[in-house]
Amino acid sequence: MVFHWTLVVLVDQSRAVATAFHVLTPMTLYIDIITWTILVPALMKTPDLERRRHWENMMFSFISYAQHGLNAGIMGVEMLINNIPHSEYWTHGVVCMCNVLFALWALFFFFTTGQALYPFLDFSKHPLEVWVAFLLLLASSLGSSFFVQRLLKMKWRLFAKGSSSPM
Repeated sequence: MVFHWTLVVLVDQSRAVATAFHVLTPMTLYIDIITWTILVPALMKTPDLERRRHWENMMFSFISYAQHGLNAGIMGVEMLINNIPHSEYWTHGVVCMCNVLFALWALFFFFTTGQALYPFLDFSKHPLEVWVAFLLLLASSLGSSFFVQRLLKMKWRLFAKGSSSPM
């Protein structure tokens, strides 16, 4: 049954598959960059030695490398070999919606547990900085989405000279 569904999707290339690709690729890139440039350094500055060791074990492991690195490489290869066209920006709203949902989840989590999901989202210390962080996260996810769309558009222009498909 799964094989049949895959064949139908490959032949049809439905809008749902294209939307998923156009949302997941920039979000993967975005999450990986945020993880390794902001989250991990913030976690490694934790003064509590036991907590820092916990985060070192969590972040510097095969699972973390696969979740926050290998997946971006796989999505990059997928971007190069797939036959899904660039979206002409109709997916940017979905990318923004993912960030708004994350912000709402982070707020709900904080106000129900009293704990921040991540150190830079701790409302109890600097609430204004957290709102600025949310806005920066939203802007950077949009930047990632525009970057991926630009790469896809360049790929299609490159292959348009020889044929109508990069495949």
